[in-house]
Amino acid sequence: LGSCNRTWVFIDGPYSLADTDVLLIGSQILEFQRLGSPAAPRADADGTRRVGSLTPTPDIARLSQLRADGSVRDSQYLAQGRTVTIGRDAGDWTFPYDQTMSGRHADIRELDGAFILHDLGSRNGVGVAVRGERVLKVGQRVLLGDQVLRVESV
Repeated sequence: LGSCNRTWVFIDGPYSLADTDVLLIGSQILEFQRLGSPAAPRADADGTRRVGSLTPTPDIARLSQLRADGSVRDSQYLAQGRTVTIGRDAGDWTFPYDQTMSGRHADIRELDGAFILHDLGSRNGVGVAVRGERVLKVGQRVLLGDQVLRVESV
């Protein structure tokens, strides 16, 4: 309903990310953004090719760490065929100061152009901010303010 701190649903299996999804991993708020599809490098009209590495592949999405005011503190770029692991102690993007994050908390894997979010067995789970109506399952957890609720029946 437009609350200041959002309503969060914790994932209970692989979750396919949509553009502008906002994630809660540990105490970190991360926003997923699609950047577009990779384009094949092409030469200019006179046949000149641009200088630059073709490795790694072009970035097609970005995860941005958001501050409390909504500004971006840091970003991690995602490419085809790449998996990004997020954790307190290990992974591609670590947050050693976040005691609510597990050592290896979650990962995001690119698969056929889709980015799939996985909880790696973390203690506190992985939340996705709710946009609009959302179907809940029995046993699923929801975070409202600082209260975690569990769905008992639907």
